[in-house]
Parts: sequence; C-alpha cells; structure tokens
Amino acid sequence: MGLFSFLFSKHKLLRTTYEAETFRAVFREDEELFLRVEKGEELKRYRELEEYVNSAQFKERRKEIEQQNGNIKLCSRCVSYNLIC
Repeated sequence: MGLFSFLFSKHKLLRTTYEAETFRAVFREDEELFLRVEKGEELKRYRELEEYVNSAQFKERRKEIEQQNGNIKLCSRCVSYNLIC
C-alpha cells in the first residue's frame, strides 16, 4: 500500500494533515528499521546458512549422517536440540 493509498480513506476524500503526517512518520520508522536489518550481520549470517543448507554439499553430508544412524529420520524438534527420538 503506497502513500497515495494512505492519504485516501473509505469514507473521506482526503485524510487530515495530522493523519497523513502520522502515516508518513510511521513509514519513515519502518523504512529505517528495514534498512538497518538489511545491512545487519544477522541477516547476512541467515543468508549464508540458507545458501549452505540448500547446497549439494549439505545434502550429501546429511545423507551420510542418516546412513550412520541406521537410517533414523530425525524430527525437527530433535534436530533443534541435538537429540535422537
């Protein structure tokens, strides 16, 4: 939803100046947060891990581990806590 949509409501042709400025301020805060997250180390690390998890190397290593465990399939809860159910 763009700024144009914020300026118009269902029952009024135009929003008040106060409402428009409030929406603009919220938009700026959201944009600043987005930019901080986009440049952050946590997102960078997430993307690195996502790339690794989707790689052929990871899939091969997982297959090896499953074979070593006697073809035991680990549920997501056990993987999170390094357990075998």
